[in-house]
Amino acid sequence: MELKSYFYKNKIFQTELLKIKPDIFLKISSLSFESVEKKAAEIKRCGIISPILIRPDIKEKESYFCFSNPETLAALNLLNAKKVPTVIARITCPEAALYYLLNNKDLNIIKKAELLNFLLKEGRFTIRELADSLSISASAIDTLLLPLVLNKKEKAFFESRGFGYKLLKSFLKLPNEEKETVVNKIIAGELSESQAINLCYDILNPKQKQIKSFTLKNDEIILNSLERITNSLNENGIKAYTSSISNENFSEYKIILEKSIS
Repeated sequence: MELKSYFYKNKIFQTELLKIKPDIFLKISSLSFESVEKKAAEIKRCGIISPILIRPDIKEKESYFCFSNPETLAALNLLNAKKVPTVIARITCPEAALYYLLNNKDLNIIKKAELLNFLLKEGRFTIRELADSLSISASAIDTLLLPLVLNKKEKAFFESRGFGYKLLKSFLKLPNEEKETVVNKIIAGELSESQAINLCYDILNPKQKQIKSFTLKNDEIILNSLERITNSLNENGIKAYTSSISNENFSEYKIILEKSIS
């Protein structure tokens, strides 16, 4: 999406910070205080490197939405800035959301899914239109929307850990009663994503107890061996003989020794 053609007067303005608010699709509350503090320290040291991208609020005069750099906006508020450099783009909210999605490749899977859902519902995009805008397939959109089926706690878990779609697909296959247990095990064990995937795999594919069994193709082998043993015992003065029980499930062979009577 080429934004430059939408810029108002193609210049940088100095805009009062009080007139700028986060755009509808941006969740400032999800920003960590540590990241905002770090950005504030960077601004104090280096100044504002890039102007903030804003769009007019058509419902409120001289009011604007920030549709990019939410961390910078939060940091400037923390620093009690008065005016900030801005570029005004005359675009709609869905267009701003699409721009944000296209220009933030490192979004976690939860934020990406929520943005796509916003575009589908509020922007009235079809799956095909959205896929074309992002240069991906319609089936890829379905994958990107998978995080929406997670509950609130599960979303927070995936977002905080930064886990991706490979683990998500395995996680969604788990029985509902196992999901909380898996989350707790991953947190307690501080498992990596690959370790978490293996954990899900083990639950989905329980190892069957392998029972070692064999079939005696020729019972004569056993009988001959037992006969040699009993012959040897008898030659040494120990009275011995063999006994066997067989049914359709098993064969049992015994060597019976007679007790000597003194």
